[in-house]
Amino acid sequence: MSGNMKKSRKFSRSLGTHFDRSEDPIYLVSADRKIVYMNPACLAWIGLEPEQAEDLRCFFTSEETVEPRDDSVKGLCPPPELFSTEPNGSQPSCQTLSASIFLSSPEGMDARPATFHRLTEQGELLGVLVFAGSQASNVADDASGCVPGSSERVQSQALHNALATIREHHQSNYSMGNLIGISPFAERLRRQTDAIIGLDAETLITGPPGSGREHLARTIATSSCANDRFPVTVLHCVLADDELTQDSLDQVANQIAHRKNHAKAIPVPSSEQVTPILLLLDIDKLTHTSLIRVEQFLQQSGSACRVISTSEISLLQLAREDKFPAGIAHLLTTIEVPLVPLSHRSEDVPLMAQAFVEQANRTRPRQLSGFDDSSIQLLNEFHWPGNVEQLEQVVMAACDNAAGTTILTDDLPDSFRHAVRAFRIGDPEETKIELNVWLEQLELELIQRAVIQAKGNKTKAAQLLGISRSRLIRRIDHFGLSASSVDKATGGAKPPSAPDDQMIDSSEFEELE
Repeated sequence: MSGNMKKSRKFSRSLGTHFDRSEDPIYLVSADRKIVYMNPACLAWIGLEPEQAEDLRCFFTSEETVEPRDDSVKGLCPPPELFSTEPNGSQPSCQTLSASIFLSSPEGMDARPATFHRLTEQGELLGVLVFAGSQASNVADDASGCVPGSSERVQSQALHNALATIREHHQSNYSMGNLIGISPFAERLRRQTDAIIGLDAETLITGPPGSGREHLARTIATSSCANDRFPVTVLHCVLADDELTQDSLDQVANQIAHRKNHAKAIPVPSSEQVTPILLLLDIDKLTHTSLIRVEQFLQQSGSACRVISTSEISLLQLAREDKFPAGIAHLLTTIEVPLVPLSHRSEDVPLMAQAFVEQANRTRPRQLSGFDDSSIQLLNEFHWPGNVEQLEQVVMAACDNAAGTTILTDDLPDSFRHAVRAFRIGDPEETKIELNVWLEQLELELIQRAVIQAKGNKTKAAQLLGISRSRLIRRIDHFGLSASSVDKATGGAKPPSAPDDQMIDSSEFEELE
């Protein structure tokens, strides 16, 4: 046991004599975010026995944690700023914060205002002591009294609370991924997903690359399973040949047979029966012969299994364009869920970015609170051609680069910052090439050079250009060349051997000036 852990546990025992009688929840979190003390009011609030609360670890996240037993206290995590030290090794200037904590349960979310006190001894962090209020607060709106003047802290807490609220409203135990957001599209997608999970219907998810088709398909598939008796059978159609396709279909067929045999031995209501699920990723990339195998399998199995597919474009649209078999297109599209590019739901970017930060917090020893204003502005400004997957990659790289508890502009990947600068400048305007104008400019330059080389002699200039003297005179008239311009170019001197009638006469020019 580390030195600061021993000190925090010793300190927690002394807390009992002072705080056990409090009617408000009070708890102590060690420097490595383990809960080392809870007073009886806190235990009652969470619904745990003292022995159940030992070594629970809290994370600054709204998603499920790696250790399921830690989920009961994940919402109690103090702001990450209180666990940090400055880059020079000094203690952070902030020793006390106010924010919301929340307890999530099947009955809903109980959010309360809390005050966090950083406890140190001789510069060493013992832990964070938390006093929770007895009155519930609105976690969606409360970024309450975080560090005065720290807009980044308020923003991160508000986004953190908003994520917790979304999870409360939908009571979802799955990673929400592209379901996160405040846009009308995100709200509609969450309602659709919650409804589809409870249905036993063929579902097709469409959308551009990077929009999260696979994530949503896996979310629906895994959440639709009543238990783990039948694992989801996944076929990556881009990589699948006829043999691999048949192996996947045989695996589902065996599950269907097992289900029927089990139902005969132990009759159960149809509502409790488990339906095998076949997940076809990028079904639009499957070979034609494999598509025929899938269609025949579905026709034979009927409703004995559920198929969830993904495709970049609607299968029905592809069928209308004779690019996909119409029969299987209709079989797989009982329900179609279209996903839109991230640029069409830009108001969701800050919340989704915060969700990816908190997803990283689940497994990393160092917790991050979120982004500063400048980095959020850059994320908002970009057009995200790679959609949700590109946003996740950028955020995860920033989490790796961050030196403090807040992601700064310099923490964002260099490639992303270069892309933002290029996006600001925009594409260069297309230059219009007018061939006639370009050729005339070239002809004028050649005539001028020939006249100069011939020292004003029209016959010799025409010979140099390979045209007749009369044509040269017409082109000189067309361009409006003046005698003065020729004199200037030739220095005003006539070649002594040239007859006057062969010299360019000013009467043959139309003066420009």
